[in-house]
Amino acid sequence: MSGLDGAFAVVVGGSRGLGAAVAAALHQSGVRTVALSRAGSPEPTPWEQVGCDATDPAQVEAFFQDRSDDLRNRALLVNFAGVRNNAPLTDSDPAVWHDCVQSSLFSTYLALRGFARHSRGPGAVVNMASIHARAAAPGRTAYAAAKAAVEQLTAVAAVELAPRIRVNCIAPGFIATQASTDMIARGALDGASLERRTPLGRLGEVDDITRAALFLLSEDSSFITGETLRVDGGWLRHAEV
Repeated sequence: MSGLDGAFAVVVGGSRGLGAAVAAALHQSGVRTVALSRAGSPEPTPWEQVGCDATDPAQVEAFFQDRSDDLRNRALLVNFAGVRNNAPLTDSDPAVWHDCVQSSLFSTYLALRGFARHSRGPGAVVNMASIHARAAAPGRTAYAAAKAAVEQLTAVAAVELAPRIRVNCIAPGFIATQASTDMIARGALDGASLERRTPLGRLGEVDDITRAALFLLSEDSSFITGETLRVDGGWLRHAEV
């Protein structure tokens, strides 16, 4: 991917899962990478790890202010923080609902704001939405609403921050992460059914997401902004039939 080597990247939610995979891919591409997370990585990493509550305005602002020198040239931001909450609407806990929206939506807003305020050079941002922003799955009012809002936040930010900063979004489908693989193994998720409903006939691989993220962060996508790229093997299109 062109334009990545020597850039500086911040990966919010970069301690585990897809966020950690993107942080690793950026590091391997020659990008100076910092991963932000509340808990930190369970294992040492060759890229920098910084403890930060991505939903705390003061902590996020302080981080970007402290890294303003790193943000003077080409800089990248990846927003992959967020937790799921599955509960029927009538049984949902307002505090848990609020936390789900905060972790996905408010954290993305705070990081975007800090990045835009303190970066000076050209930049690119990738936010994480979900196919559930468009698919009405029971029990996911908080998660689906938050991810739908992330898509629109991406679009508005892209218009506001152009031409210096491009802002795009990835909406993953069902990806074979460690968490989903564990759910399939214990019968909490029907992997065979998901594969049958996916036109490409398989679950997504983590590399499918990292390649999409690197593409949107690189100069190979220099004329793309304000878009949401679904990486779901056609699952959502098939669900619409």
